[in-house]
Amino acid sequence: MQAATHIIYTAVNRRLEATGTFGYTTVPTLNQVTVLGVSPAPTQVTLDGAGVPFSYDGDRLVLTVDGLGVSMNAPFTLAW
Repeated sequence: MQAATHIIYTAVNRRLEATGTFGYTTVPTLNQVTVLGVSPAPTQVTLDGAGVPFSYDGDRLVLTVDGLGVSMNAPFTLAW
């Protein structure tokens, strides 16, 4: 039987959560997250409670978090 990963992404209350079942044998990574319609401007972004660098376009209300390198073989929470 082949291993499989089923990820459920939920974005609510200034948080993006990834949950599901994780069993894929090759571990892909998530390197960038772009969130549209973010207002007010975030002052901090955290990944599982640790601060991460981010950029914010106030004219377009776009939050970009780049260079994450998050394993897609485990749950995580991105908050802003």
